[in-house]
Amino acid sequence: RTHTENLTGRATIEPLPDLKIELNLNRTYARNYSSFITYDDSLNRFNFDGTPNLTGNFSISTITFASAFKKDEKNSYSNEVFTEFRNIQRVKYAGLLAAENPNSSYIIDPVTNKGYWDGYSLEHQDVLINAFVAAYTGKSNRLKKDYFSTLPMPNWTIRYEGLGKIKALKKTFKSLTLSHAYRSTMNMASFTNNLLYGTDNNGNANVKNPGNPLNYVARYNIPTVTISEQFSPLVKVDMQFVKQGWSGNFEIKKDRTLSLSTGTQVLNEIKGNELVFGAGYLYPKLTIKKFKVKGKPLQSDLKIKVDLSVRKNSTLQRRIVDGINTPTAGQRIITLRTSADYQITNNVTLRFFFDKTLNRPVVSSSFPTSNTNAGFSIRFTLGS
Repeated sequence: RTHTENLTGRATIEPLPDLKIELNLNRTYARNYSSFITYDDSLNRFNFDGTPNLTGNFSISTITFASAFKKDEKNSYSNEVFTEFRNIQRVKYAGLLAAENPNSSYIIDPVTNKGYWDGYSLEHQDVLINAFVAAYTGKSNRLKKDYFSTLPMPNWTIRYEGLGKIKALKKTFKSLTLSHAYRSTMNMASFTNNLLYGTDNNGNANVKNPGNPLNYVARYNIPTVTISEQFSPLVKVDMQFVKQGWSGNFEIKKDRTLSLSTGTQVLNEIKGNELVFGAGYLYPKLTIKKFKVKGKPLQSDLKIKVDLSVRKNSTLQRRIVDGINTPTAGQRIITLRTSADYQITNNVTLRFFFDKTLNRPVVSSSFPTSNTNAGFSIRFTLGS
């Protein structure tokens, strides 16, 4: 049996003149269920529930804005959100899960003299996932035993075009546009049912994991939970100057990907920050007298564009059991893109370009690289 749910929502709000807010939310849930059909000779009947197998994927828009700007410590690379997840939220959700299950009780280990909830240690999958979501979304005390019933949260795009109408700016700018966009998605890919999962007559988990007797078997096996967040852009300014032909843009981008592995007890965090500076110039009706089309000299607008971006990427491995944070990769990427477009005829456009990328790693295990791409292209547009 195959089951798929897709939920998409969109809305546009204009609370002020020249201010437009677009909201988007989405939720996708897909599962495939299969089982063997066996025949029982002694009872002369078919059995339809032999070795049930369920696989699926789940994706939902969420908001992780509250933890987006927490910085790492300079030397230890520790982060207060990860510390909260590891030291506070795990303890809290172990207790909340145990409180929902009458089969669990609080036990004091006679060797370490430390207490824990029977069936829900700090390494239990459901403890980890609930604590992870709570810490990085900033929403605590919301216990989720059925993750796939979660409601999506809206993401947004904001655009404001009113700055260019301010009298003091009109002397310099023909138009001035501010924009901001936010997107965050949580994914639980390739989850499966747990064949060892068992409950009592009231539906409470009561079967211990043979490999880890401290924990009850979770209903689903969810190996990885991933949160992908992008501020693309965090802030962008598009400028059209009063001086004829000139334009510019400035942009700040920010993104991160958090990947929680419930099996290895590791949180991998990939973060990126980027600055983009751009400038453009439109040379109107540039005439090239040496080349003629249908007896007339070439005359068209020349569009020149220059973009410079500086991006820094870093990858950290955060070990949950011992709390050690280790940088594993990272680089600083500088990219220069230039182009010049000239329309020879209505159907032919000539473009010159020069791009250069410098990659400077921040870890000693990698080496610097440089790539250059230059040339020209001719684009033909077919039409009547």
